[in-house]
Amino acid sequence: MSKQTLKTLKLTDFIDREALQEIQESFSAVSNTAVSFRDPQGKLIIEPSRPGNFCQLIRSSESGAKACAASNRAAAKTAGLGPAQARKCHAGLYQYAAPIVLEDKRLGTIVMGDRPKKALTKEQIRKLTEKYGLKEKELADAAASLALWSDKQMRACIRLLSVLGNSITRICYQEHVLRERLGELGTLYDLTGQLSGTRELGETLNGLAKSIVRLTNAKACSLRILNRQTNELEIKARHGFSKGYLKKGPVKLDQSKIDMAALEGEPVYIADMANDPRVMYRQHAKTEGLASGLALGMVCKGQAIGVIHLYTAKKHKFSRFELALLRAEASVAAAAIENARLYNESLQARDMERQLRLAAAVQRQMIPQKAPQRKGLDLAGIYVPCLELAGDFYDYLDLPEGNLGIAVADVAGKGVAASLRMASTRATLRAQVNKVFEISEIMRSVNEAFCLDVDPDDMVTPFVSMFYGVLDTTNRRLTYANAGHEPPLLLRDGKVVHLAEGGPVLGIDLASAYYQDAVDLQAGDVMVICTDGLIEACNFQAEQFGSKRVLKAAKAKVQDSAKHIAKHILWEMRRFTGLTERMDDITIVVAKIT
Repeated sequence: MSKQTLKTLKLTDFIDREALQEIQESFSAVSNTAVSFRDPQGKLIIEPSRPGNFCQLIRSSESGAKACAASNRAAAKTAGLGPAQARKCHAGLYQYAAPIVLEDKRLGTIVMGDRPKKALTKEQIRKLTEKYGLKEKELADAAASLALWSDKQMRACIRLLSVLGNSITRICYQEHVLRERLGELGTLYDLTGQLSGTRELGETLNGLAKSIVRLTNAKACSLRILNRQTNELEIKARHGFSKGYLKKGPVKLDQSKIDMAALEGEPVYIADMANDPRVMYRQHAKTEGLASGLALGMVCKGQAIGVIHLYTAKKHKFSRFELALLRAEASVAAAAIENARLYNESLQARDMERQLRLAAAVQRQMIPQKAPQRKGLDLAGIYVPCLELAGDFYDYLDLPEGNLGIAVADVAGKGVAASLRMASTRATLRAQVNKVFEISEIMRSVNEAFCLDVDPDDMVTPFVSMFYGVLDTTNRRLTYANAGHEPPLLLRDGKVVHLAEGGPVLGIDLASAYYQDAVDLQAGDVMVICTDGLIEACNFQAEQFGSKRVLKAAKAKVQDSAKHIAKHILWEMRRFTGLTERMDDITIVVAKIT
């Protein structure tokens, strides 16, 4: 509750009138005195209790009523902020007043008394009757009925009045604290809701720092977030600091004993910011007017997020509530910061996923959508990527004089890096076939380009296995070179020829040499070219599909079309592996001489 709010509160804001009336009546009965509750200006809050006949007679005249009212107001004001005070009224009676004080704010006064220390004399009564126009005998009879204060009674009543005043003050204070806590809990609840649901944290965290300062009456508050790359605690939010202080310098976690201790899970109290050797920028703290401090780590699921710092302008020992508040906000802020980080990561992942889909779409366009038509040749290809982006590729290249180039390659690795190398290898191959005739020279040039593109600092050297052959469909002749690729199978009359001539994989050695070979083809010949994703596909017993099963599957459908042969090989592989997870891309190209 702010000081401004407290100024506007009255006693009846804490205790209702019925309860005050009951307290007043009970106290009046116990003390056998007139009792009244009055506001700080001395005005009655509720009707007074047990007014005696003597006082009623005095008040029966207009001037007497004004004098009594003025006397009671004066008694109420006499109480001040200290203990119960005694005062003699205009009629010679004594009154005692005790203040009801909350945080230096007087909410009201309890006034009791209207009894003399000794009997009023005839002269006193005569003067009162003359002054207020009353009947002397009637006023004398009323004065005779007044109970006298003894020293013992006066001391007892003063103690009782002080106890009552203190009790009411405690009630008011407890109500005041309860209201403050409810208000603070409401603020905490609102901030928690904002922090839990927010995605953009900057403004909300600054609001949190401001609210912590307001709720604790501190001078300043900052939230520093740990940058795991630089190990620096960077200010994410702050309130109450000068621009100069914020530029004082970096805070490295391994150099700040306070922050390291705070991230261990316990609050760190700094009694004297200007002289505590743990404080990194003591002179700056002194210039800024930071007297005491409290640091508490923000930790989420065992992960250090950052540190909240709270500072006061005067030396201060933080209360349990202030510590509890900071703990709660540190916990919520840590969760909110971590949630925001995860949310941003999810946005980045979503954007990356979208980019991958676009890249995969572009990559699929590099794969031939249909096989070229050549007289005497039946051609089919199947491409099954393991991930959205693959490292496998196959390609058909139109060459002069009706020749057809067929390339099948497998780039080491998977994902984005493999797909980029795949595109680079494909582009390099296409560039070479348009200007070089010798297949061995084409392979050498592709290898050279790949080696020159490799970063020497790569932890793993990338490479490409590739089979490239040129089909002369007119003369039924295949000229090829195999760069470390799974040797294609050439089936003829139930027999098989492995097309293995060539050289090592591309991208390992700039000086690698490559050789080519040629095979004459016959009607009915079937050539199966695949990548190792087919050969090395495993079942649940970790047994590989293997080249023998590829051969068996191809032989089973050798009389069918190239498309049916390729599909049957893929089907047999899937039947063999079942529901095991595929670990590599699969490419199958089948060429049949008709």
